[in-house]
Amino acid sequence: MFSILPILSSAQAEEEVNPVMDPRVNTGGKKIQDDRPRTYDMDAERTRALVEENRKKQEQIKNDLETKKEEIKIKKEEIQTKKEEIKTEAKERRNTIRQEIGERKDNAKEAISTRINQFVGNIIERFNAAIQRFDNLVTRIESRIAKLDSENIDTSKAKELLVFAKTKIETAKVSIAAIKVTNPTTGTSTPTSAIKEAFQTTKNQIEKAKKDTKDAHKALIEVVENLKPGRNATSTPATSTPSTN
Repeated sequence: MFSILPILSSAQAEEEVNPVMDPRVNTGGKKIQDDRPRTYDMDAERTRALVEENRKKQEQIKNDLETKKEEIKIKKEEIQTKKEEIKTEAKERRNTIRQEIGERKDNAKEAISTRINQFVGNIIERFNAAIQRFDNLVTRIESRIAKLDSENIDTSKAKELLVFAKTKIETAKVSIAAIKVTNPTTGTSTPTSAIKEAFQTTKNQIEKAKKDTKDAHKALIEVVENLKPGRNATSTPATSTPSTN
C-alpha cells in the first residue's frame, strides 16, 4: 500500500504540472473557470433578441400595411366624395342655367306683352279721339241743319246722310270696344307662338276698327259736302197767304 502512494502522488503532481492536459489551467499553471455555459447563454439571449426584433419588424410591417390600406380607403372615399361634389355642382349649375334661361324667356315674353299693351293702348286712344271728333262734328252738323231748316232750306238729304253716318259711328265704337289684348299666362310653359297668335287676334280687331272708323269718317264727309251751298240742300219757297181786299 505504501508503495502505491508515491505513484499516485507522482501522477497528481504531474497532472498539476502539465497545463496542456487540462484546459482549465492557464499557462501559468493556474486553473481557470469554464466559460462555455456562459457563451451558450449569450447565444440564446442574442437569438431571443433577434427573434424579438424580427417580430417587431413584422408587426411594424403589418401596421404599416394596415395604415397604408386605411390611407388608400380614405383616399378612395375622398375621391368619391369629390366626384359627388362635382356631380352635385354640375347639376346645380345646370339647374341655375335653366332657371336663368327661363327667367330671360319670361322677361322677354313679359317685355313683348308690355310693348303690345302699350301699342294697342295707343291705338285705342287714337280711335277714341277720332270718335270724339266725330261726335263733335255731328253736333255741329245738327246745329247747321237746324239753322238751314229755320231758313226754309231743304235738308232732308243731309238728315238722311247724317243718320247713316251716326250708324257708322256706332259701328266704329263697337269695333273699338271689342279690341282686347289677349295675354296668355306668361311662364316657361307658354310658347312664344301663343303670344304671337294672341297678338294676331288683337291685330285683326284693330284692322276692323280702323276700317269702321274710316267708314264713319267718310259718311260724315258726305253729310258735310251735302250741306255746302249750291249742293243738294235747296231752299223751299215760303207759302204766302193771299191778301183779301
